[in-house]
Amino acid sequence: MQLETIHLTEHASLTLYRQSWFAHQQVPALLIIPGGSMKMFPVESTEKLALAWSAQGYQVAVLRYTLISDGRNKPLYPQPLIDLAKAVQYLRTHTNEFHLNGQIFLNAFSAGGHLAALYNNYWSTAWLQQLSKVPNELAQPNGLILGYPVINLHAGFPTDQVTIQQWTADERFIDASTTVNANCAPTFIWTTLDDPFVPASNSLQYFNALYQAQVSVEGHFYPHGPHGMTLAQPNSARKDSEIDPHVATWFKLAHQWIDNRS
Repeated sequence: MQLETIHLTEHASLTLYRQSWFAHQQVPALLIIPGGSMKMFPVESTEKLALAWSAQGYQVAVLRYTLISDGRNKPLYPQPLIDLAKAVQYLRTHTNEFHLNGQIFLNAFSAGGHLAALYNNYWSTAWLQQLSKVPNELAQPNGLILGYPVINLHAGFPTDQVTIQQWTADERFIDASTTVNANCAPTFIWTTLDDPFVPASNSLQYFNALYQAQVSVEGHFYPHGPHGMTLAQPNSARKDSEIDPHVATWFKLAHQWIDNRS
């Protein structure tokens, strides 16, 4: 395996976990969009997640999108959406080189889930195509896997108006559950019902919006678990409270969900 970093925009980059494939192999791409409150990235847990997906036979990439901490003197959005469009485009235009089968799945967590959910709603819009210079046929995701996503900025996280204003001054980017449409990709959502930082109501709102729009959606709502569990396994947990064999089943279920879409 080789790590390769591609610069996409001024602050955004794509890190590829490039495996060596046999000539006949074609695999899905799995694009990880980490959380971190739009201020930082959880490097260790993201790396372990990337290796776990790689071991399941995916071509994995990790998006380092533009952050508040990058020092831009304006609200963050829509720049991360442009970053994500560029990342999807890069994978789509390197299908043969990376032995891809044409399917790209986004795996996003927490604040990264807000970005991914908005992208799911807006990838096909003329305004995002104009801003990103990415045509629709190169911007489309095939599916989303969202872990404890932020969906509505007024539903528990962020907790203050100052932070919300750092994220966006545009109503289009406040609540991803209000802009779901028929162009949204099939979505797999999981969360814990007692997450103390990003309330489970966020996931429930997006799940319900997709269901009402007749977009294929699968949800797993585990009764207990702290925020930021990622794989919920001993080799990936930051502390013992993040280890839970029941919550860890999301990974196998998500893999099966992708297989059913392939």
